[in-house]
Amino acid sequence: MNLRIAENIKRLRQESRLTQVQLAERLGVSYQAISRWENETTYPDIELLPAIAALFGVTVDELLGSTPTEQKESLKQSWDKLKTITDPRERVSLLRRMHRDFPHDGYLSVRLCAEVPSIEEKRRLAEEILRDSDVPYVRSLAIRQMIRDEEEGRVMELMWDYNIPEECWNELLEDRYRARGEIETYHRQRQMILLDSLRKAMTRMTVSGTDCLPDDPADNEAGARTILRVIAALTETALSEKHPVAGEGEPDLWVSERAWAGITLACALSAKGAGEEAITVLEDAADLVSRVRALPPETPLSYATHGLPRFDTTRATLGGLVYEADHMGDQFAHAAFDFLREHPAYGERFEACRSVFVSREDRADHRMP
Repeated sequence: MNLRIAENIKRLRQESRLTQVQLAERLGVSYQAISRWENETTYPDIELLPAIAALFGVTVDELLGSTPTEQKESLKQSWDKLKTITDPRERVSLLRRMHRDFPHDGYLSVRLCAEVPSIEEKRRLAEEILRDSDVPYVRSLAIRQMIRDEEEGRVMELMWDYNIPEECWNELLEDRYRARGEIETYHRQRQMILLDSLRKAMTRMTVSGTDCLPDDPADNEAGARTILRVIAALTETALSEKHPVAGEGEPDLWVSERAWAGITLACALSAKGAGEEAITVLEDAADLVSRVRALPPETPLSYATHGLPRFDTTRATLGGLVYEADHMGDQFAHAAFDFLREHPAYGERFEACRSVFVSREDRADHRMP
């Protein structure tokens, strides 16, 4: 290899508009050393080469003056050598040296990220790749590697941090858990995602505008009834005239979605003057919430969803609509409820139902996790 380190250091220093003294200060050497390097009297110690290369933003091979062909051959030899090494520590050591010499090789960075044992180093490498690489395939490899190796509690957080579309979650989770031999965990995670998607889809059927109620009561009614029918089908629980919200069954973890849809439906019915039906809906929703509140604190509830495992939890984890119901005050102040609030036949019962949802009883003890 034809070394041109002396002329390269001088050229790079001048291009960076640094004096020999300034370069010496940054490298922690004497300015006489810089002078000797540039005059080819001596060469920098090998330990200094990465620091000098990094300071000028070049590779060690570029600093030494190797040609692109020589650099390519050097990298190929390193890859070939890696294939012969089985000891994990030796492999990481070689990969680190390769990465030092070729810091802009995205695939090499991903490979190092895959093999280093430290999760902190993995995170740092992944961040560097995502910051510096504009190659979609390399970026996707880095994300996949981090989803595979990250601590369990941060996996879904990473999905959001990396702006990964929800339709890609299943594929990444399957890759993670198959690589780790944790198939059961994958199946549970996949079903949790499906469950979360169902809940979000239900929310989107009714949420619109700042007050969380569509402007058109007819749309409101259709969305709410659809949600209640979907939950009934998922849980194999029949709805009835007496129980249009809770259905003919025991409370389950769909209580928030059922109650929310019930309030939304009652609001739409009130808007069109169907007072009696609106009160029936509200009373059933209020009764559902009251029954849940009356359960012993450690009563296990589940989503009891057809085709999904039972995700058991306790009353104390319900939170949301049932226990932190301050936003329900705005719901019941909606103009669509004026008919019930002002009508003598329904006013008292409406206020009684409303109080079930806006009550702060037990609130301090039952927050969402």
